[in-house]
Amino acid sequence: GGAGLAAAAQAAERGAEVIVLEKRRAVGGNTAMAHGFFAAESPAQKRRMIDAPRDELFKLAMDYHHWTINPRLVRAYIDKSGDTVRWLEEKGLNIEFMPAVNPGYFFRTFHLTMGAGRTVIKVLAKSCEELGVKVLYRSAAKKLLADSKRRVTGVLATTEDGELGVEAKSVIITTGGYGGNKRLLKKHCPNFSEDTTYVGLKELTGDGLRMAIEVGAATEGLGLPHYWGHRFSGSYLVNLVNQRPEAIWVNKNGERYFDEGILFDMGLRGNVIDRQPGKVSYTLFDEQIKQNLLK
Repeated sequence: GGAGLAAAAQAAERGAEVIVLEKRRAVGGNTAMAHGFFAAESPAQKRRMIDAPRDELFKLAMDYHHWTINPRLVRAYIDKSGDTVRWLEEKGLNIEFMPAVNPGYFFRTFHLTMGAGRTVIKVLAKSCEELGVKVLYRSAAKKLLADSKRRVTGVLATTEDGELGVEAKSVIITTGGYGGNKRLLKKHCPNFSEDTTYVGLKELTGDGLRMAIEVGAATEGLGLPHYWGHRFSGSYLVNLVNQRPEAIWVNKNGERYFDEGILFDMGLRGNVIDRQPGKVSYTLFDEQIKQNLLK
């Protein structure tokens, strides 16, 4: 995905000989499904005279999560984000839009390009190819190899031709989450139900998490799903209604249970639906709302 290809390209730029183990037949990961990405004080923002101060965004993020998240990680993520945009633009990525994600959100930090996440992957894949990064497809990492002092020395992978051992001075795990693994979802997410729809690649089964734990890695926040809110499994157009504040949301008891104005915040709308009976929500809309969407 985006993390793995970015890590591979950066390591190759600094002179490392890089091998990427790709579980699927093609690179991309969940990044290929993404719409855009966050950045603060990026060159793209500065060119458009958009103010996105890192210090204020750090405080905003920490306050939003009630300071329950790791401040060092959040600080590093925000501080490096603008320079990451510079790095991607130098590789040919064209940032074309920076809309306000939420009507109540002041800072314009959402970076979009035509083709969305697929375009980001194409740029990174091209860079890796030019830098001589070797990508092994259908090669699923199975185990981290370690010496007697538990220092990681490589990776054992499963390929179509059998097992493959790769010795390495450094190993970077970028295997994503475990949304494709119901056993882990049930174990770490008490609110998970069989009716929950996972949005992401089925190949993300927690392989990296398991391998890291096996060699003694610490864990934190394993049961923190990002709930998007209710989703109709049929027409895309019908799903658009679910994202409109002029519609009315009611639960199984026919009760309107929240202010639809907050539905632009996926975290908030997901959390509130999770507390409804059966985790079910119904969207009420009229002919005028439907016609407005069809236009």
